[in-house]
Amino acid sequence: MKFTVKIILAVLLFHSCTNPLKNELALSPSLYLQQHAKDPVNWQIWSGNIWEQAKEQHKLVLISIGYSACHWCHVMQHESFQNPKIAELMNRHYILVKIDREQQPNIDAFYAKKQEELTGWAGWPMHIILNHKQEIIWTGIYKKPKKWKSLISRIASEYAQNPEVRFIDEAKKAPSKQIVAIINFDSINAALYTKLDTTNGGLIPTRYQRKYPNTSLFNYLLLLYKTEHDRRIGNFLQKTAKAMALGGINDQIEDGFFRFAMDQNWHIPHFEKMLYTNAKLIGFYANMYRVFGDSLYLNTAIETASFVSQKLHTSTALYFGSLNADQITEGSYYTYKANELKRGLNNNFELAKAYYNLNPSWIWEGSYHLNRSFTDTEFAERENIPLLEWEITKQQIIKKLTKLRKSKQKPTIDPKLISSWNAMFLDAVIELYSITKNERYINMAKQIGDYFVTKFEADKTIKHYYLTNKKSDAQTFPEDLLYTAKALRSLGVHLPNKTIYSKVSAKLTELYLTNRANFLRFPFDDRTMPSIKAIELQFPEAIRSYRVDYRDIIQNPENHGSLLQQLYKTNQINSK
Repeated sequence: MKFTVKIILAVLLFHSCTNPLKNELALSPSLYLQQHAKDPVNWQIWSGNIWEQAKEQHKLVLISIGYSACHWCHVMQHESFQNPKIAELMNRHYILVKIDREQQPNIDAFYAKKQEELTGWAGWPMHIILNHKQEIIWTGIYKKPKKWKSLISRIASEYAQNPEVRFIDEAKKAPSKQIVAIINFDSINAALYTKLDTTNGGLIPTRYQRKYPNTSLFNYLLLLYKTEHDRRIGNFLQKTAKAMALGGINDQIEDGFFRFAMDQNWHIPHFEKMLYTNAKLIGFYANMYRVFGDSLYLNTAIETASFVSQKLHTSTALYFGSLNADQITEGSYYTYKANELKRGLNNNFELAKAYYNLNPSWIWEGSYHLNRSFTDTEFAERENIPLLEWEITKQQIIKKLTKLRKSKQKPTIDPKLISSWNAMFLDAVIELYSITKNERYINMAKQIGDYFVTKFEADKTIKHYYLTNKKSDAQTFPEDLLYTAKALRSLGVHLPNKTIYSKVSAKLTELYLTNRANFLRFPFDDRTMPSIKAIELQFPEAIRSYRVDYRDIIQNPENHGSLLQQLYKTNQINSK
């Protein structure tokens, strides 16, 4: 018996020692890396020595970037990375690196920019194949198993014969850019008008018919409307804000916006909810209410803040970063079968059918995803129902639909508490407080602000993320310092007796400026987050050394909403 136990222990010890890479991922604080720890692929965590490994072993480096809430990341994992034959092929020919983009946004931003330059588009799961000189051989996103196997096999084979081989046309790379001293807003705005979907709201899709809530750009257009009173812009913004609030991109039952819509009508979303998406949209809808006074906008901002506080709450003052797109299947928690709705809603079914567009043309993957065409006032008038009566009935319907959801598998949460995203939410609830004067919002803001102050006093910095159950070993990135500095400065304005917020804000700004040269350069355009350059412009200390390449802004103004806002506000450039 003792001999048998010793053999079992020896086998376990052998496997633990011969699979250090698996242990490395399993012990990572990243949920996304933990999810890949049992793949038969020999993933390792990003480190500086991967290039030496590649050189010594005569292999290419394959970097795979994703995040835990990403649907297609999980699909590719199940189809390819958990396939023993494909994994064996990858292990034989490549040094394999798995990266959580939420854990290392600097690497993600760097390669996303490269992928966009080389292919015209970037997305996740993001894959980059490089040689040991860090030169890109190929880059792309999700591939079906057969295509992925063929691709990696072909690249490895041709690289073995010719180390100079490329599968990306380098000529497609953006030309080298020069500093342009003057930017013409009239030309930029004219270019923007051609990209606005004035029928459905948002930007005209350029790839895969996807629509994103481009809040930085929308806020720039809102600033233009406030100063120039262009009716075209005002109509576009109101159409966009209403379409998103009533559409399927906004969860009509439990609130909170999904990351983007997969159709031009904002109906079918990609079923993941991110803290940064919702934080930015709270601010946008609050600003829309300030300008247009429509209660729909303020209610949307309030409901979105309520979603964050209820569904992403933690045992600390900060909030979790995301809810996963996948449950049993993608979006199964949020969608309903026809018989499920009829049974659950009973005598309320016909009204719900009209209100939530429950008709065959809106079915997705055999289920209904709720969206609306009317506000409550419009619907009550259309159905000839007193508004108060309809609002009572609507609450009954929502209660029944919520009950149906409770029987479903809930979306999982990524447990990282990402500083920059929480700083954006802090900014958003301060904005809500400034409109509503509701003490609940200033108390939420104060709790987040106090958390950051405490962490700064302990670590002399703000780390990229924190964990509820153990000390964070995270790095610090530019967005952590600047977003937090900006939010704390705003909090200091509303709580002037708490000068600590303003003091810490100043120290974070100084820390950023002192270490700016040491940070891996972030793109200055808007990606998932507002551009770092735009945040810099809000601090006088940074403006003194401010330089920016304007050529990309002129060519692609839709990517630079937050930077355009700050340039326009601060009159840093010639506007004519």
